[in-house]
Amino acid sequence: MIESQQDFFEKIYTYYFDLCGCKVEPKYIEIVSKKLSDSFFDQYATFRKSYPKSYKRYSSFDLKDLDNPLTHDLIVKILKEMRLDDYQKIGACFLNKSLDEFSSYEANRKRFKNMF
Repeated sequence: MIESQQDFFEKIYTYYFDLCGCKVEPKYIEIVSKKLSDSFFDQYATFRKSYPKSYKRYSSFDLKDLDNPLTHDLIVKILKEMRLDDYQKIGACFLNKSLDEFSSYEANRKRFKNMF
């Protein structure tokens, strides 16, 4: 049986709260965590059906899935949709990067996407 969506949320929220709780307002951590947990819960449910041999892998949320360029892109997208003036500062915290590293990351991702 797959963990509940609430379990996904709690793992993600706790991870990001521990990572950047004193630098980012909890409401932003909650919004990002909720959207990520919704996305991952749907993905895991689909993967459990599509990859029966990996059924156990997709039964509970694995925090290593947060360290992924697609997850990072989704975080940046969520923050931009919230129209925050300081989304880069907040995004840097979520991605565990300095502000300069975050700016470089964004530029590199933009170049990568423009290749297609």
